[in-house]
Amino acid sequence: MICGDIFKFSIGSIFEVLLDSVLHENPLGPYVWLWQDWQASAIIDASGNLLDTHVLERKLSIELIMIQLDVVTNGGLTEESHYLLKKYPEAVLIDSGNKLLDDVELPY
Repeated sequence: MICGDIFKFSIGSIFEVLLDSVLHENPLGPYVWLWQDWQASAIIDASGNLLDTHVLERKLSIELIMIQLDVVTNGGLTEESHYLLKKYPEAVLIDSGNKLLDDVELPY
């Protein structure tokens, strides 16, 4: 039982160190980010450059807008985001309001 607790603590500690490194020492880390809103998705590199975008191309309707907003609000991925994740599987979803995106020229 003690060995199991030590193992859990060690894995937890490693995770905390890695997370702290990404969040504080190098906020953009080695990742490319996936940004999304209800109208579009974008891939952003560690320097804040847009690498790729995919804009909602389906015919707009109230129902579609409500579905898109519901997906984004509940932490899901839109079809546009799924499309970009196929091209950039290493991308990490970033919150639309994240201050790291302040200087990025997003599609919307």
